[in-house]
Amino acid sequence: MKIFQTKDYNSFKKFPGNRKIKERHVIKLMSSIQLIDRLEQYPIIVNQDNQVIDGQHRLEAAKRLNVPIYYVVDAESDPEQILIVNDTKLNWVVEDRFDYWIEYGNKDYQKIKDLSNRLKISIGYIVYYAGFLKADIQNGKLKYNFTARQIEELEAIREILDSNSTRFDKNFKLTAAAMRAFKFFFSHRYIEPKDMLKKFNLYQKPLRLTNMDDIVQQLCDIYNYKRITNRIGLLANKKKLTLVPVI
Repeated sequence: MKIFQTKDYNSFKKFPGNRKIKERHVIKLMSSIQLIDRLEQYPIIVNQDNQVIDGQHRLEAAKRLNVPIYYVVDAESDPEQILIVNDTKLNWVVEDRFDYWIEYGNKDYQKIKDLSNRLKISIGYIVYYAGFLKADIQNGKLKYNFTARQIEELEAIREILDSNSTRFDKNFKLTAAAMRAFKFFFSHRYIEPKDMLKKFNLYQKPLRLTNMDDIVQQLCDIYNYKRITNRIGLLANKKKLTLVPVI
């Protein structure tokens, strides 16, 4: 495959769905190029319309340094190739994949992103909570099939976190351990999300985001607060947590 070179950076176009330029990555590449310029050994890949399939960060770095960019033309590229190519480079985060499929008009991905924005919970945590498969995220096969119960749980989580931030800790942020704890806790259908929110607003202690087991224990304590009957307890059984009624 023939390698071309140019300084006409504006002749290249953004490939629809390609992720946003990461400033930190561009700066890192610029430092590397200034030390040893190996752009010729790693040409960017464009299609026959000069859309960049792979190498948009190298292109941006070369443009800022005003050095030649090297490229090859792949006339047989298709829309999904960009996902495959970039998986072997700098890893795409979940948000990158969502932006990719949204730009291609995937309404389910847009609805999920809208939910993420409304609840101020990252897309990564949202898709984990829903139990979506990684392969489906990548292949554009996700469907917006959240149940009313799941939405209610996520809304309660957001309100509990906001309440905790307002009352106890302004720098309080959601963690992966907390998301796992909430998902486990609310998987027990007799626990009502709205009731948990009311209980937390009466509770006089902050929610501490430590490890999953400890967070689940805190949620049990909140659930049991001023509750005489139908209290719950937490047992550790072969590293699996089980909520059981306590008499």
